[in-house]
Amino acid sequence: MWLSAEMKGSLPRELDFCNDKINAEQVQWNFAQHADIPLTVPRMIQATERVLIMEYVNGRRCDDLAYLRQHNIDPSQVSREIGRVFAEMTYVQGFLHCDPHPGNLFVRPRAQGSASHGYNFDLVLLDHGLYRQLPSQFRYEYAEMWYALMWGDQAQIKHWSRKLSGTDLYQLFSVILTGHNWSTIETKSLGSTSAAEFNLDALTQQQPDLFQNITEVLASVPPVLLLVLKTNDLLRMVDQRLFADQPPAVQHHAQLRTWLRISHYCLIAIRDARAAEISHRPAAVPLARVYRLVLNRLGFWFSDTALSVYKALLVVQDMFVRWQALFRRSTIA
Repeated sequence: MWLSAEMKGSLPRELDFCNDKINAEQVQWNFAQHADIPLTVPRMIQATERVLIMEYVNGRRCDDLAYLRQHNIDPSQVSREIGRVFAEMTYVQGFLHCDPHPGNLFVRPRAQGSASHGYNFDLVLLDHGLYRQLPSQFRYEYAEMWYALMWGDQAQIKHWSRKLSGTDLYQLFSVILTGHNWSTIETKSLGSTSAAEFNLDALTQQQPDLFQNITEVLASVPPVLLLVLKTNDLLRMVDQRLFADQPPAVQHHAQLRTWLRISHYCLIAIRDARAAEISHRPAAVPLARVYRLVLNRLGFWFSDTALSVYKALLVVQDMFVRWQALFRRSTIA
């Protein structure tokens, strides 16, 4: 039922190329002030319902590791910038491209320093037929849910899961969101080096009615969340492919950096939502409102600084792991 309803709403929009043009131009406008993000959207020249004329942009799939190596493009930078683009869309702008498979994310080489973003590549975003507008309240609740998951705060996970999914199956909803076992989440290991891989067989043994419960959760969530979940899964797949030829420790650190990036953008969404609430709440003493806004900003700064320190530590550890791998290979040779 939920799948057919979503397809019924999505397919007509995807089959009308006028929507592609409108969506592409909206994304260009949204990222116009982000000169530090290497995102390129092909120029849409003309569109009718059945015909779309657009700029030709050279490049290859973002997960083509041989092509990236050929052009000295760092897959970790590609991963980071894809993550930034979609985090901006999800938590800040609220206008989300919902089909980010590797065929829709090209990498175009360019000379180092030839663009304001400073990278030697552009991310080329294609196929603008499937987008969703994410309401501000949804973005706030979704950010609170993710932040609770990062900290393993079960009380908050239950609260925000109920708000988002409309069910009491908070453990299963958390597993669907993160792609990790509940044991990883409840032990506060999601953002740590001890995070365990997702095990479907073990979960099926623990919950014999697992697939029935999954259907119940997916039937209860708002339609917009279905496409957000799909987008998350596709981005996880892209990330895995970009680090497929790296040592296991580097692969795991890449996943940790994804969690840290999500946490950063969750903090932004939560900060902005709380600032808006404080600004609109009546205050008997004007200075009291200013005080609460300052506290809100300081809370964000302290939390985000801690994330930045941890991220820098992971970069150093990655360099050490890669150096060890190169040393072993040279010793064997």
